[in-house]
Amino acid sequence: MVDRAEYKKGHVKAVLSGSQGTFGLYAVRDDGKEIPLLSSYDFFKSTAFLLRVGRKEYLLNGSGGVKSEARQTSSGVQMAYTIPGKAFFLLDFTFPEDGTVAGLEDTIKVRMYTVNLGSNPQTFTSKAVFDTILGESSEKHFSTYAIDELNTQRTFHSMKQDRWICSANKSAAIEFLFCGADVSEPDFVTLGPIGKLYDYWEPEAHEGKGFSTVLSYNNSGVAVNWKTAYLLPGQQDEKVFYIATAEGVEPVYAGRLPSGDELIEAVEAGRSPFPGQKASDGPASGSPVEKEPVPQEAEKQEPTAEEKPAPAVPPAAEEPKLQEAEKQEPTAEEKPELSEAAKAVAEEQLDYEYIQNLIDYIESLEEAGSIDREELMSLNEELDAIFERLRSMGN
Repeated sequence: MVDRAEYKKGHVKAVLSGSQGTFGLYAVRDDGKEIPLLSSYDFFKSTAFLLRVGRKEYLLNGSGGVKSEARQTSSGVQMAYTIPGKAFFLLDFTFPEDGTVAGLEDTIKVRMYTVNLGSNPQTFTSKAVFDTILGESSEKHFSTYAIDELNTQRTFHSMKQDRWICSANKSAAIEFLFCGADVSEPDFVTLGPIGKLYDYWEPEAHEGKGFSTVLSYNNSGVAVNWKTAYLLPGQQDEKVFYIATAEGVEPVYAGRLPSGDELIEAVEAGRSPFPGQKASDGPASGSPVEKEPVPQEAEKQEPTAEEKPAPAVPPAAEEPKLQEAEKQEPTAEEKPELSEAAKAVAEEQLDYEYIQNLIDYIESLEEAGSIDREELMSLNEELDAIFERLRSMGN
């Protein structure tokens, strides 16, 4: 375990603080000067990932009972978060291999792994808030593939047309890629005042309104909400997006731009610049999905730095290839036959609120002094059938 981990490739650098659970991204000029790509106040604390476990939301920055740990890998850096008895969340920043085509070396593949550490099935939903700053000092806050200039709040319910969100000024640019290749397309993306993006799990954008509030002037950010994952105990979920960067953008949007479109094209063509990764492949051996001690056990034993391996992976994720295969939309012949119970699941039972109410009720029964085991067994069987049906639908 290290308190600080950093990695640089080309003109982009990532720095992680294990004690704070925060991360920073920089564009690095040829003269060595580092340009923050996100707000660097209090070591980038206004940029963070959040995880909702059932109905409870956790800010993943080393606070509120969340334990954080920075890790160094051979091809990048990782931040591991543990919510004891609830969830393990791994944020993996992978950089391109040496010899990558010019332009593509200034990109990062970001993978998010969530593991259910609980004893019951549960719902897990991830969110990210990026406190962008570059566009605040230029004539336009943001741009997308389809929109050249965006200076007002906006919600994108699909990224198929817009593909990416870019924040840039004359010195640097950062582009978040949310569509194409193996990207896990978000549920929705919101551009709004940075403080408002944290106020609600599903931020509300006031279309056509600027980014100033009574508390801050022109302070914009990007919130990304991903789709809910339904995980059995020990099961994992993986989500992917990319970041493309550039330094020396002069003038804005007419000089050297991020190579996001070229990156997606390369990945889709099977020419991914990232180590051990091809389009549609699962995590390669030695990257984030190998077995390691469950975090709680590791904490009990407290091995020394010399004894403790530098694990690159979340625990309890033993079948990455199988899980990746599930994402690749297997044919009808390859899909396992649904059980009769799963076939009988009604449409209303697939509603998120219904599922969460069922999970909450099961947990309340388990916590009660006297348990009706027949009722508990029946409810768990219903929940298993619902999860089986959801997995068959690609959820």
